[in-house]
Amino acid sequence: PGIDAPGIVGPQHLILNGLPMNRHLANFPRLAANFDHVTSLSMRDANVLGSQGAFLENFPQLRALDLGGNAMNRLPPAIGELRQLTNLMLDNNQIVLTPQAVARLRNMTRLEVLWMQDNPLGLVPDVSQMSNLQVLNLARTGIDQWPVGLFGKSRPRHIYLNLEHNRLVNIPEVAPGSFRAELLA
Repeated sequence: PGIDAPGIVGPQHLILNGLPMNRHLANFPRLAANFDHVTSLSMRDANVLGSQGAFLENFPQLRALDLGGNAMNRLPPAIGELRQLTNLMLDNNQIVLTPQAVARLRNMTRLEVLWMQDNPLGLVPDVSQMSNLQVLNLARTGIDQWPVGLFGKSRPRHIYLNLEHNRLVNIPEVAPGSFRAELLA
């Protein structure tokens, strides 16, 4: 079963892990079926390219999307249209963020989990509008700054923030005992 969602009867989880999706998506016809019942999609280790993201347009009700371990070098624009997403896993790709991709991510206000570790991001994600963010993994992304907007608003008390193996150039000054201090710690 997929992730429960208001108005969706019988939510489904579609698992396409390990299948050679890049070959299939290259010549895939436009799907006419309704996939609104699919609330979770996993295409991990499926050789998906960033240019093949239009396939995601068929799943507008997704709550969770796992595209980890693929061959994506950019954030597919279709991800920005998945307004219901709460969990987005993009780890272990070759994604380099553009200003447009950063703006797409910033508008994903429902995200609770964002995995982008092991990507050469270049630009830092903007999490300023993600007030429910509970997990942010940016380990080994080559960033040198803290995520934009991280300290701008209160975060869940036990947020998991992983910035390991990056070269952050400065440590923000925060008030002792504040939520900012807890994030920094």
